[in-house]
Amino acid sequence: MVEDEENSFWKRARELDVQNKLRVLGDNIAIQGEPMGEGIQGNKLKLKGQIIYVFNIDKYEYLVYQQFVDFMKNLELPIVTLQNNEYERENDINATVKRSMIKNEIFKEVWAEGVVIRPKKEFNDLLLLEIASNSSVSF
Repeated sequence: MVEDEENSFWKRARELDVQNKLRVLGDNIAIQGEPMGEGIQGNKLKLKGQIIYVFNIDKYEYLVYQQFVDFMKNLELPIVTLQNNEYERENDINATVKRSMIKNEIFKEVWAEGVVIRPKKEFNDLLLLEIASNSSVSF
């Protein structure tokens, strides 16, 4: 993404000093996150200012969940709210969709936009390998 003074991602990245924090590590790392707050999608959560909540780190491959949490704590970067650490994948799409219909943790008067489901330990799905270059299981 081209750096721009008005871009929300770049503003938050500068505030959180992301570039310098990552540069010190001397590695090629990608951070995935969701910007939230004033001026973003109607600010349904009524947040003051803006923040980015990180939900994934790619260091040549996705970090396993606990490594991700520890990595973010070390970098002092905010992560998305954990809803359930003991989720067992269901073989029922309706049950999975129902699980995503929850009130937001930050502002209980609004519905959450959804949930991210990812394994505690990353693994590759051989069926996904046939159709995509990244076979990590996360949705």
